[in-house]
Amino acid sequence: MAGGMADESQFAHYTGLKKYFNSDTVLGKRNCVIATFAGSFLIYWVIKSRLNKRKAITAAAVTPKTE
Repeated sequence: MAGGMADESQFAHYTGLKKYFNSDTVLGKRNCVIATFAGSFLIYWVIKSRLNKRKAITAAAVTPKTE
């Protein structure tokens, strides 16, 4: 059967970010997927918040002040 526990000595040559983001281990693949989703959500959130801020500014500029 495929899979099983990998010997840690195989991956001892990885240092730095390569140790956590690699395509040889399941955990490395998982970390890449999580980072991709987090980056995508961050980009979406920044764009959405900027658009909402612009809409609020233009709505306030267009609305006449009543005194």
